[in-house]
Amino acid sequence: MNNSASLAKENDEDKEVFIDVNGIPIYFSEDWNVGIGGGLWSTGKALSCYFANHAEQLSSNLMKLKARCKQMSAPGVSALELGSGNGFLSIVLAAALKQQGYIGIDELVVTDFADHLPLISRTVGANSHIFKDKSDGIITSSQCKNCQIYVVEHQWGVESVEPVLLDKKI
Repeated sequence: MNNSASLAKENDEDKEVFIDVNGIPIYFSEDWNVGIGGGLWSTGKALSCYFANHAEQLSSNLMKLKARCKQMSAPGVSALELGSGNGFLSIVLAAALKQQGYIGIDELVVTDFADHLPLISRTVGANSHIFKDKSDGIITSSQCKNCQIYVVEHQWGVESVEPVLLDKKI
């Protein structure tokens, strides 16, 4: 199995594979009309390669963190992406972790200004296959126990608003 992220261009059911993370396709389309966060910057590509190339270490660390949370009766592990723009990095992280057989995140919170939320929602929706089992379309507890994805508006310097649940438990 290739243990790196590689750029790919293929059509699959009218979706373009933007990047392949260790065998898991990531669908993504830039939309610069929403503003500066509508595209993918070179730093985003670099971090996505880091996630793909270090998926085993990320997964191992998450499992250790979840064990500590359980010992301390803490609620679980959440991942927060501030100023996501398009949701790409959150999706790549989930794909890299799934490739290890265990996503290990209880909540994935993806944030940006309100005008970017539809693009983030499209990115998450286009990649729902990451959160589903290939055999029956349902996530098993070993893949993503109680994983919730939230797309939330965040304005720097302004008190938080209520999160908007993108989907039910996926």
